[in-house]
Amino acid sequence: MAVKSLSDVTINLSITALPNSGTAKIAILTGGTDSNAHSYTFNSIAGVEDTFDENSSVYNLIQKAFETDGFNGQVEAIVAPSSDVSTGSSTTTTSTSVTTGSTATSSSSTVNRFVYALKQYINDGFNYVVDDGLKESDLEAVSDYLYSKQAAALLTQPASVSAAQTLSAYSAKNQPITGDKLNGVYGAVETSSRKPIVQTAAALAQYNFTIGGVDVTKVGNLSEFQADDDLTAEDYKAIDKANASAVANLADMQMMYRGRTFGGNFLDEYINTKVVKDTFQYNLQRALNDIKTRSYNQTTIDFLYTIAVNTGNDLYNRNFLAEVPTIDKLDFAQVANQDISARDYHGFNVHAKISNSVETMAVRINLAE
Repeated sequence: MAVKSLSDVTINLSITALPNSGTAKIAILTGGTDSNAHSYTFNSIAGVEDTFDENSSVYNLIQKAFETDGFNGQVEAIVAPSSDVSTGSSTTTTSTSVTTGSTATSSSSTVNRFVYALKQYINDGFNYVVDDGLKESDLEAVSDYLYSKQAAALLTQPASVSAAQTLSAYSAKNQPITGDKLNGVYGAVETSSRKPIVQTAAALAQYNFTIGGVDVTKVGNLSEFQADDDLTAEDYKAIDKANASAVANLADMQMMYRGRTFGGNFLDEYINTKVVKDTFQYNLQRALNDIKTRSYNQTTIDFLYTIAVNTGNDLYNRNFLAEVPTIDKLDFAQVANQDISARDYHGFNVHAKISNSVETMAVRINLAE
């Protein structure tokens, strides 16, 4: 048989693309006025007025993001169509009786317009999505989609405690912690016109890019951070109970009050887990892309294993992992003949403890054509 090269082998994970923007990046999700989805990426506030009116809420969010101390990244504005998008129609025939024959009924389905837009750009390299004042039903649809894909965290800013409680109840029920999923919805109550949530996203993205894993409660003293005078002590208790957050004065510093998502896990657990999976996937795929002449043999498996080990060490050093991961390797002699013929390798298991987590999650790496 011919010697098999690994150059055309890809990696199968729950995430199907390999995003790496090479910079800190956040996304802002807003509504549009036509029937299409659009995306605009900005490196600074300069020129944003050519796309969005300077008096618009989305312009204000972009501006506040770039005013975040230390943020040197990009802001991607994802614009949804003006209405939900039809996914086509279908016709079904129902038999009623011998004498009356059958009845044909037609039905059509639609996808939420914000979900539709996100689907087009979800692999652009951002881990945080900030909404531009979406209503409750849209937030529910967006959070359901992001949860199903574990693709990005949704950072939202409810205008009241009751709004936070409503979304929290929905998210906790419909987006629970499971063996392979974490909740990624983080809500910070703000009753004023300030925009602390977008600065939170920008700061976290920059920290993740330059430093590594970080707890959201370490974010503070930004220009939009000021304890809300309209929130009472009882409000903060209710915020706590709902697994929400807000800006609070903590030892004379304006800080994010709490770090949990609406599902009860910590936000950094969600992000760290996603970064770990993405990084293993990206680094191994790049290694496969660079292999031109290696055969499917023990030497190639050892080469890929070295890439995986180095990746795990780097993630540990950057505080995404709490300890150096254990990586199991299936040697070539144990690989099934059908896998060799199919150009599959399923031999790596990465056992990784996510930083700041009390849970240990096993991240399986499958190399498959």
